Amino acid sequence: MGPVHRRIVALACALSGGLAAPGTALAVDPAPTALPALPGAEVEPNGTAATATPITPGTRVRASAVPVADVDVYRFTARTGDRVMAAVLTSGSAGSVPDSELRLLASDGTTVLELDDDNGTFAALSSSISGAIIPADGTYYLRVEPTTKVVNPGTMRPYDLYLDVRSGAPTPEVEGNDSVATANAFTGYVSGARNPAAAPEQDFFRVTLAAGDTIFLSMDLDPERDGTTYDGRLGLGLFGDADNQSVVVDDAGNGDVAPTPNRPSEALAFTVRQAGTYYVLADSASAAVGGATATYRISGTVIPAAKPSCRTIAAPAGGPIADQPGGPTDIAIPVADSGLVDRAALQIDLTHAQMLDLDISLVTPSGTEIGLATDIGGAAGGQTKMGTLFDEFAAIPPSFTVLKGTALQPESIYRLSWLDGIPMQGTWKLRLRDDLVGNTGTVEAVSLILCARPAPAAGLTRYAATFESGDEGFTHSGAADEWERGTPATVGTSTGTAVAGLSTCAQGSACWKTDLDGTYNASSNQDLVSPPIDLTAATGPLALRWWMWFQLESASFDRARVSIENVADAADARTLFEWRDATMSNGVGNPAFSVPAAAGWGAHDADISAFAGKTVRLRFHLDSDASVQVSGLAIDDISIVEATQPLTVTATGTGTGHVDSSPAGIDCGTVLADHGSCAKAFVQGTAVTLTPRPAAGSEFAGWSGACTGTGACTVTMSGARAVTATFTALPPAPTPTATPGPTATPEPTPTVVPTGPPVVPAPTLAQSLVVGGPSTKRCVSRRTLTLRVRAPKGTTLKTVTATLRGRKLRIVKRGGEFRVSVDLTGRARGSYTVTIRVTTTGGKRATVTRTYRTCAKKRKR
Repeated sequence: MGPVHRRIVALACALSGGLAAPGTALAVDPAPTALPALPGAEVEPNGTAATATPITPGTRVRASAVPVADVDVYRFTARTGDRVMAAVLTSGSAGSVPDSELRLLASDGTTVLELDDDNGTFAALSSSISGAIIPADGTYYLRVEPTTKVVNPGTMRPYDLYLDVRSGAPTPEVEGNDSVATANAFTGYVSGARNPAAAPEQDFFRVTLAAGDTIFLSMDLDPERDGTTYDGRLGLGLFGDADNQSVVVDDAGNGDVAPTPNRPSEALAFTVRQAGTYYVLADSASAAVGGATATYRISGTVIPAAKPSCRTIAAPAGGPIADQPGGPTDIAIPVADSGLVDRAALQIDLTHAQMLDLDISLVTPSGTEIGLATDIGGAAGGQTKMGTLFDEFAAIPPSFTVLKGTALQPESIYRLSWLDGIPMQGTWKLRLRDDLVGNTGTVEAVSLILCARPAPAAGLTRYAATFESGDEGFTHSGAADEWERGTPATVGTSTGTAVAGLSTCAQGSACWKTDLDGTYNASSNQDLVSPPIDLTAATGPLALRWWMWFQLESASFDRARVSIENVADAADARTLFEWRDATMSNGVGNPAFSVPAAAGWGAHDADISAFAGKTVRLRFHLDSDASVQVSGLAIDDISIVEATQPLTVTATGTGTGHVDSSPAGIDCGTVLADHGSCAKAFVQGTAVTLTPRPAAGSEFAGWSGACTGTGACTVTMSGARAVTATFTALPPAPTPTATPGPTATPEPTPTVVPTGPPVVPAPTLAQSLVVGGPSTKRCVSRRTLTLRVRAPKGTTLKTVTATLRGRKLRIVKRGGEFRVSVDLTGRARGSYTVTIRVTTTGGKRATVTRTYRTCAKKRKR
């Protein structure tokens, strides 16, 4: 499979009471916000021990088993006697099967130490291994794949893999810990027994969790590895309307196959909404099961919440939810903050007599409706409160009837990532539909947690296409190809698999779509391909951005991807986006009808630095099966930017001088009129050498900021840099003064012995430089002057530059003479200084100036 395209997404929505009208949008300051931590990612290819992705105990990885029969291998280190606890959770998968197999492999990467097929609970055919014993120090492997029991096992899109490794002995329970009031402390690794076999025998362990924390619990039901097992249960509490419910997992534990005997275990991963004391529960599926041999070990690892900088927007509380058939209830909140959404979470507190009645969805500012949950929770007479944080990276989707105090993913057929990169500004609506008459509810409180995508870094644009004036070299081809450029005119539908309408481009009025006014074709295999894009001059980090809109059938049937490829080497290619989700259409309401979903126009970003120095193509691909076609894929503005970083130089001090750079770009002096280039953006990673050049009568005192010392300095542009150069004036040479002495008797005049002619110092290069032109002693009436610069005898000039008030002047070389053109046309009456800098072939430098005063214009009589 290609690399996982894990898009951190934006869900910008909120609730207020009843049929609330939009209020005044107010900007909200971002602050650190507790949200479930982002999982790690697999690195493809990882189908063998040699290419295994590293995984650290105490963490989770989110990955996909794509294409069919894909195998993913992960590696970790362990010591002799360590116990391994691992679980695959597939309940969030939009794939064709949630049935996984999990193998613990020995250090040779082949020998199976333990295998589990379906001891997991999320979903029922997922996998769990608990308490496998490591035989020797070394590197070990976890192999994850769809079930091998069938010929066509399907895909898992995605799955979560958890790993915990424990050393030493667990902390034994201390009876009686049969209630939360008498719970033992949970040390992270505990042991106990369900003894005696009686209804009151439940073991509780207390643990403190912070808001947004995810806890992974693994229960080994045969810790002695003697084949004596029982049907144990594992739980976490307390949740629910009265804060008195535990969420419990119980798998019969008979799904293990050769080479090991049945090794039953339980695995529970859960994310909590708020901070507090929680309770780990151990008991059995039947009160009659237990005794001295009904032993267990439980390990628990906490994945702390992340705290990204996000905005939390509280909506007004209170208001009824319209009873069926009076809905839907649309609750609006305007978002004033500009930018693109990157991640969000939605906290909902409501009460409803029959939670199963509710269909919950989000309507974006552009009108696209995305489902969150349909008919979750309990029936009438059961749990009536929802106090839930919906977040893409919570541990599991809705799986229990209790909802108060929980943090959950949306249901597996929905993805918040469909909102990736869309503008967050505008009015969002939370839409609630009540399916049955007579069961009503009330919205109590809702908060929107909105994280903005960081603004793109400044850079040098290497490629851009907007498609407003033409195809811009893009071509398309393939079976049943319908790629078209123009303004979309697709009409939405609400029957069957509903089609999402589209009538705009991301920007402007022209973009590409797989059929501008309809759905993509059946049995198609079509590509939109860019012209060759020359990146051979690029050396720094490269960022690709493209705008994309899509509505697609399940990736089990239709596929879409975006890739980049080296024109000179087809094998040098990378997938940047790959469609892996469920069909983007949702059945809701009573009577049921279809609501189309779509990923709105959003900016998609990819790091393509590996292609710097190459010529590349971009490819936008879609292929479909023979049935069910929806709106398709649309593409707009594309850009490739090479990252740059700013360098700022300041020249200061009592003296005069300037600083120049290599590569060129900085020419900054104490007199800005002569050296005014003090800031320059260089490609990120460039090594820039700065050289100080003091003027006559000054010396360089040293650097501060990103440079130190008094010599030339090299700055690596890994970020923004600022440098200050200080020049100091040299003290004037002392003037000798005669000191009168005491009156004395005249002595005979000594005989003067001639010692030769006096020593006269050689003139400097600046003093001997020949500069011809108008006299500087009187005003000049002509406004176009020519200065002629020649080297003194025995010297050859290599370069000559001239500036007038910071602007470079035109210079022409004629033989051994350099002619400087000075144009004062249109300038006001005043004095103008021309600065001339020369370098000889021997490396000497000199600076001379000529100041001219323009005459007043003669008045006509």
